[in-house]
Amino acid sequence: MRLSVASVLVLALFALGSSQLAQRFAQDSKERELRRLEDEWLSSYLRADKTIFDRIVAEDFTGTDESAKVRNKAQARELIQVPPSSIKASLTNEDVQFRIYGDTAVVTGRIESAGLLSKTWMVSALNARRVMPSV
Repeated sequence: MRLSVASVLVLALFALGSSQLAQRFAQDSKERELRRLEDEWLSSYLRADKTIFDRIVAEDFTGTDESAKVRNKAQARELIQVPPSSIKASLTNEDVQFRIYGDTAVVTGRIESAGLLSKTWMVSALNARRVMPSV
C-alpha cells in the first residue's frame, strides 16, 4: 500500500509540475508575441508604415501621449509621416514588462528615442503603458 500511495504522490507532483511548466511556457509565448507586436507598432512610426499600424491597433483605440493629448486611432495614424531624409532617428522599447490577466495584457515600459537633426543628436525617453488583448 505504501508503494501505491508513494507512486500516486509522485505522479501528482509530476502532473502539478508539468501543469506549471505548461502555464509558464504559454505565458512566455504570449509575452514574446506581445513584445513582437510592441516592436512592430513602434517601427510603424519610423518606417511610416500605416499598414502595420492598422493591423496592430484596434479600431476603438484611445491613447494619451506624454503631453496628455488624447487621440483615437485616426488621430494617432495621422502622426505617421515619412520623415525628411535629413533626420536619422531610432525608437527602442526598454524595460518592457507584461502583466497578463486572462485575455487582457497590460504592457508597461519606456520608449527611448534618439535622432540626428542638423548635426545635433537628441535623445529622449518616455514611459509607456498599454492595455491590449492578450494573444
